[in-house]
Amino acid sequence: MILAGLALLILSIIVAILSLFRRLARRERPHITAFLPLVIMLVTYYLPVRIPSKPATIFALYRDEFIALADSSISEFQDTKIELRLPESPLYESASVYSRLSPKGVVVEFIVSDFYLPLVYISTDNPDDVSDTCSRGGIPVERLEPKWYVCRRDWN
Repeated sequence: MILAGLALLILSIIVAILSLFRRLARRERPHITAFLPLVIMLVTYYLPVRIPSKPATIFALYRDEFIALADSSISEFQDTKIELRLPESPLYESASVYSRLSPKGVVVEFIVSDFYLPLVYISTDNPDDVSDTCSRGGIPVERLEPKWYVCRRDWN
């Protein structure tokens, strides 16, 4: 996907440059539409990188509440050592606290709106310290700040 977008970007740059040189060779002043393919491609290529995901936006809006929830749930988890479900809240659809195969890494996972893009707090700030950090083979896709990630779960 990224390779195809990059190839399309390079192709549109070449088309815009050739169009510009062709008009300059005929001593015509280039019209603004000559640059339109390049502008459209640059906007569509770079705009998704700048738009934050919904979990990242919700975290930014309610940062203090999420930090307080993570801190309190980790201290409660340390007492029980079993997977905990957090109580219902308008901030998220569901949330749980768990630790898999590593006593030093505790994970607090919030499902904000999309099951496949959870907001995750990792107590050690290293996703590799905890097995199945994003549940079932997911990977971190956005690092919001130390210890806070947006993960992408595996679709399978």
